[in-house]
Amino acid sequence: MKNVVLMLNVLLITAVTGCDALDMIVLRPSPDIRRTPADFGFESDSVRLRMKADEEVSIWHVRTSLERKGILVIVPGLDANKSRYTIGLPIYVDDGWDVILMDYVGYGESTGTASFEGLIESTNAVFDYAFTQDDTVVGVSISLGTSVLARVAADYDLTACVFEGTLNLWEESSLFAEHIGIGSPIWGIADAVAALSTPFDYNTKHWIAQVEEPKLFLHSPDDNVTPFPGAWEIFQLAPQPKHFVAIQGDHAMQMFIDPVLYRSVVNGWLDGVLRQDPILNDEFQVLLEEEVQASLDGFGL
Repeated sequence: MKNVVLMLNVLLITAVTGCDALDMIVLRPSPDIRRTPADFGFESDSVRLRMKADEEVSIWHVRTSLERKGILVIVPGLDANKSRYTIGLPIYVDDGWDVILMDYVGYGESTGTASFEGLIESTNAVFDYAFTQDDTVVGVSISLGTSVLARVAADYDLTACVFEGTLNLWEESSLFAEHIGIGSPIWGIADAVAALSTPFDYNTKHWIAQVEEPKLFLHSPDDNVTPFPGAWEIFQLAPQPKHFVAIQGDHAMQMFIDPVLYRSVVNGWLDGVLRQDPILNDEFQVLLEEEVQASLDGFGL
């Protein structure tokens, strides 16, 4: 919560001073590598992807020892490098997924300077790499990474997208102010500053409407960083197929509160997208089709 209060203050200061370098203030790249896949017993390839201006994006491609279902690309938040997300590796890798953990430009072991444009460009490079490895590629995003994934997914034919702790950057100030009970027209100024100081890539309402892949939204009603109403509005704007699951705890904490439940929800949903582990009861399938048709008939469809 302190981090978001700081962000609100920064936006207000920016509005007053006319500063147009919001990315230099808001983005907080961490260079510290706390853990590696090897800490969890996983083999991985360290890969450096060349960007423009001699910048390089650092990734870990963690490989499953099972029959591979596809590749998950983890799209990070605004203050995290790839080492933070090693904690989720057992959830996915032990279920048959390769996982790519990435550092944005200017983060972790990547070179360059962090910027809002760099987040998008970094993620594009990582998805380009992922598609050289497998045709089944899923994006899993957290916090600010949800805005990045919404933009990138509009241009790629992904298998599915997961949005956890969805952020509406262009309206974060007013959403959060209302969430803590200090609503005021001044927060609309901060929203406008965010919109003017970041690329159109971060108009998440616009881009989510173009993401046609199956989408899973995970969000807690108790989220004190990205308020629930903002995530719900973005979900409503997203086209079908889509699902929304209310999770527990504060911002993006469900994995830590109950990792077994988290694994069941996300991997179960992904298996449904891939049509793996179906319900094979013949009578169930027949009755299901009858019930679906009865519901359609009831609506006159």
